[in-house]
Amino acid sequence: MPRIKLILTITVALIAVLTAFYRFDYCKASRSEVVAVDDKLTTHTLQDYRKELVQRMWTLEREFPKTYHQRYDYRQLKEELRLLDIKIKAYYQRG
Repeated sequence: MPRIKLILTITVALIAVLTAFYRFDYCKASRSEVVAVDDKLTTHTLQDYRKELVQRMWTLEREFPKTYHQRYDYRQLKEELRLLDIKIKAYYQRG
């Protein structure tokens, strides 16, 4: 009787370990999926930063309605926005 218990215990433990290994292997993400999620997160972060830049530009336009084009910080924001648009476009073209 103790021998049958031992064999059943080992069999159940082995089945549990193999099932856990199978589920882990089944649930883990592939490298391409991780890269795709990383790209989506990167583009989302860049788009959020773009929205923030546009908000800052609008704030300058509102505070200095006649002279905002001549301000250094506005021109710097505009150039940064242009470069950011190029970067976002490159991410989308890459696929």
